[in-house]
Amino acid sequence: MITHAQQYPQFDFLEATPDLEFSFKRYEKLVPLKSGDHVSAFTAASNRGRWHHFFDENLFSVSRRSFTYTRKPLLLYFFDSAWGEAAEAHLKQLDALRSELRLNQTNLLIVTSGSANQLQQLSWDSGLLLEVYEDKKNQLAELLKIYSEQNPAWNRYAGIDDNVALPSLYLLDHTRQIAYAYANEDINEQLPAEEVTEALSRTDRQWWLMRKSA
Repeated sequence: MITHAQQYPQFDFLEATPDLEFSFKRYEKLVPLKSGDHVSAFTAASNRGRWHHFFDENLFSVSRRSFTYTRKPLLLYFFDSAWGEAAEAHLKQLDALRSELRLNQTNLLIVTSGSANQLQQLSWDSGLLLEVYEDKKNQLAELLKIYSEQNPAWNRYAGIDDNVALPSLYLLDHTRQIAYAYANEDINEQLPAEEVTEALSRTDRQWWLMRKSA
């Protein structure tokens, strides 16, 4: 007579299998850089030619002498279509700041890990004039600690399927010190335009003082 165990020997194997051990991946909390922090990597000689020229944009006097430490302040915004309407609203708000940016001698650069061409097309279709930089590997966002492989966005925000940078704003002064930081961890649709304008004005005053002493 064939026993049940002989007919289905795999059952014995299954019964002998120890309980499965589940391991839970621990994620490290994002700690975005803040105002006052310095990001010297943005002007490192090794990065020259690899990033957007705004990072190393130098000014020249009438005699064409370079003011080597008076780069224009730079306002960075990190865009990703994953943030939906909030991200598109941010672009329009930033475009509305163009006169303030010009007045305060500040460049605006929109950084995306997506397609720069698609973002540029979206900008044009919306009647916006924005300078775009494609950062496929999120290197800039990682430097500012608004992106990390150890704490993916999809683990923290409902409806996000990919790991993307926070839709943040960072103002860098002429030395590439952070003059203003808005990590936007709550994904607010309205950017703090008044705070940005005040930071632009402060940075512009510092910029002119440095230029006069050059």
